[in-house]
Amino acid sequence: MDKLVIPNGGMPFTGDDLTFLQKSLSDHLAYFAKAFGDTYILSGCAMSPGYIAEGYVVVNGEICYHKAENYSLQGHVIGDYSFEVIESAYPAGSEIFADGQNKDTYIKRIAQLTLNQASTPLSDDFPTISSRIAEIIGYLPVETELTFAMAAPYGGTVRMIVVGKKVTLQGKIITNNGGAFLFGINSAYWPSEELWFTVATDKTPFYGRIKIDTSGVVSFYGMTQADPESVYINCSYYLP
Repeated sequence: MDKLVIPNGGMPFTGDDLTFLQKSLSDHLAYFAKAFGDTYILSGCAMSPGYIAEGYVVVNGEICYHKAENYSLQGHVIGDYSFEVIESAYPAGSEIFADGQNKDTYIKRIAQLTLNQASTPLSDDFPTISSRIAEIIGYLPVETELTFAMAAPYGGTVRMIVVGKKVTLQGKIITNNGGAFLFGINSAYWPSEELWFTVATDKTPFYGRIKIDTSGVVSFYGMTQADPESVYINCSYYLP
């Protein structure tokens, strides 16, 4: 973030310095606010037909206060309204300048609900920051972890970690029977085609193979006559 540096030695202070500080803060707030959309309710502003509570809204990236007020639908529905920024002079900022003129120095910018003649029309549900965050999270890969216990008479557990469309199976299986059914994967994570993975065992240098079919059935197949006791799984595939 930009900052104003004031060295010792009697630096002259002017209105431009305050403008620089204000712009630095407002620009960075706008970048943050726009991460969740251009226009939405930040807090408060609960709506019912004919009334909106006080709160804060973001209008085109600008954070503004909205006072509680009544409004008339006048044959319209809530979705016909939008938020618009209006500004007015704040009396406490009225100052007499060196040229003898009285000038306004404080300008308040607040949000107001208006009919959709503005450039920021909203839908009937008036998006909030919570709904915006939910939308964003919906597009991010969320990690899901499931644990499977082996079917009798075998032992061990396997973790299934799902991040986005990537499915990873990790764990240790106790078995001495090639071709054995081990466990079944939830239908949401079934692969689109039959998959085979080479896996390590405790019978070095013995290796086995894991098969995952299109109905989520996971089975072990040995590659030699000596069936292993422990099978170590660490394999991944992608959902369609």
